[in-house]
Amino acid sequence: MMEALSGPVIAMILFIMPMVAVFTVPAMSKYRGKASTYFVLAAGIVAVSALVFSLVK
Repeated sequence: MMEALSGPVIAMILFIMPMVAVFTVPAMSKYRGKASTYFVLAAGIVAVSALVFSLVK
């Protein structure tokens, strides 16, 4: 159980939180709208969705 929960939490910290900062912190606004930003956000969503799909099974 610990392994199933820690993976998505780490993915949220590594992928999702920096992308939230890009869109909320004014100093990081120069990174908005770049393809890499959206790629990292999509990769984070895919990584976190593993928890949702494991719970549905």
